[in-house]
Amino acid sequence: GRCLFMPNDNSFSNITNILTVLVNIVSVFAIYKQSKNFLIHQEKMFNEKERIKLQESKITNLYVPFLQEYLEYKSYKIPTNRVNCGELLPYLEIYKTTLETLKNNIHLVPSNVQVLIPQFNAYLTISSASYELENSNDLSEISRDSYLSQHLDSIMNLYDKISLLMLKEYKLICKDLKIDYNISD
Repeated sequence: GRCLFMPNDNSFSNITNILTVLVNIVSVFAIYKQSKNFLIHQEKMFNEKERIKLQESKITNLYVPFLQEYLEYKSYKIPTNRVNCGELLPYLEIYKTTLETLKNNIHLVPSNVQVLIPQFNAYLTISSASYELENSNDLSEISRDSYLSQHLDSIMNLYDKISLLMLKEYKLICKDLKIDYNISD
């Protein structure tokens, strides 16, 4: 007799064929998984390079001009007696230059600063118009001085808020790129 546990050649061949098919299927899945992991890794590397490129672009195009104006602003002593509005002109120039930098690089500006730009623009527009009125001869001395100074506190507070938000992001970018943050608040 034949032993029950010994398969005939035909059933042994079928089992071998099934195992071969299973090994091939498992191999295909393993190759697929490995390829997928490689593609995910490549995408992460590409995204990382793009992110670094964007951050470098922010520093070059947005933060360098912003920080130049910010440092100039910090070097001035803000007049407490605002009788002579001409003393305020350098501040208005810094505010205007800062606004232009933000508007020209709006795609790089943090969203929490973007929402402040229209208000900053409005205050500067009002103050510029006020300054032009102040320099005309149609106003009394007292009313001329009040035109520009009435908006200055609002502009200064908004500029300080924008600066704080910009410096906060600048610090994060510097930390992420592992470069020195060399600005004192």
